[in-house]
Amino acid sequence: GYIDQYPALRPITLILKQFLAERALNNPYSGGLSSYCLFLILVSFFENNVSDVSDNFGLLLINLLTFFGTQFDFN
Repeated sequence: GYIDQYPALRPITLILKQFLAERALNNPYSGGLSSYCLFLILVSFFENNVSDVSDNFGLLLINLLTFFGTQFDFN
């Protein structure tokens, strides 16, 4: 599965889930992201943008936030 293929997926998911929960953005009924949506976003990022899957979770997190904050075309 994806967890075996991308070992950083689990810790990055947990970090972002905590980040969203602290800001009350983890409930889809009130405008937040569901866990499944977050998982799909992360899998998409790992499949399309991470050529070298490293154990440096901090670097992966920064690359993820940079990609979706400045490079991703939401249209």
